[in-house]
Amino acid sequence: MRIFYNETPLEIPPGLTLFQLKRQLKPDADIVILNGYPLSADRLLQAEDHISLIRRGEQPSADDLEQLMAARHTPGVHQRLKSSCVGVAGVGGLGSQVAIALARVGIGQLIIADFDVVEPSNLNRQQYFIDQIGMPKVEALRDNLRRINPWTHVTAHNVKITSTNLRPLFESVDVLAEAFDVADQKAFLASCFLQTLPGKPLVAASGMAGFGPANTIKTRKITDNFYLCGDGSAAARPGCGLMAPRVGIVAHHPGQRHRAPTAESIPGNRGVINMIITVNGRERTTQKNLTIQRLVEDLGLAPAHVVVELNRHILTQDQFSQVSLKTGDVLEIVQFVGGG
Repeated sequence: MRIFYNETPLEIPPGLTLFQLKRQLKPDADIVILNGYPLSADRLLQAEDHISLIRRGEQPSADDLEQLMAARHTPGVHQRLKSSCVGVAGVGGLGSQVAIALARVGIGQLIIADFDVVEPSNLNRQQYFIDQIGMPKVEALRDNLRRINPWTHVTAHNVKITSTNLRPLFESVDVLAEAFDVADQKAFLASCFLQTLPGKPLVAASGMAGFGPANTIKTRKITDNFYLCGDGSAAARPGCGLMAPRVGIVAHHPGQRHRAPTAESIPGNRGVINMIITVNGRERTTQKNLTIQRLVEDLGLAPAHVVVELNRHILTQDQFSQVSLKTGDVLEIVQFVGGG
């Protein structure tokens, strides 16, 4: 039957136990890992089991090292990640932690883009070192990623992301992580990416500032290809800084499969209420001929800080004042706050 030893297929006879295999392949191993978990008791091997054998303190060969780095992974994860490419837009506190987490789990390719340099106030939450102060962030992060996992191929772009270069920068990614700092830049990136590359998933973040509780951070599925992580409200501002714990929680937060509303009510109807629309999964009654711009303002949101999907189409901010709503329209409105 077939098992996997250090991620390499191996045929063994049925009835062989884990420790019998150890005695055959690496009798001096003192760490025996079966399907991502270290064991100290023998066990009968099953088809498709994943086994790694490690001797503490021993430097493995280059051929074995990549496989042994994945020894504690859930079986099957490394193979999928190895063939994947993720883009990271912005490599500050959020983006640098996302990139390092992906390198540690064995992502095959990373495309990172930022135009900033490392400076001292970054070091409270960003994955850089004192001797890297003054370096372009993408170059410093590329060096750090190579030290963590040399088998992750990193393409670094020291550029400011614009509507013009977004497609050539990220058209080859399987998914993009938005990791900008400022609310209007976050909204721009999300809107532009979802319009320019509509078939590709985007994971964005909003609300991670301060030193508050971790359990307020959630991941929501906004649309089929758009996920938003954060608490949605904790913006960086005087008296509420950006710190490693909550930024790190957002960077490592798992996704969920449900949609959740981000705008709770439409206050202050100022006209005849004779139209029903759906906003973030909830039916609302509102006045006829209402524009997207007016709706967003009625929600108490800044138009420059939101992304709007109308009937499964992402709108540009220029369209907010041009498009009037009609009965039956379905909208998803996502607000961004600063921090990253």
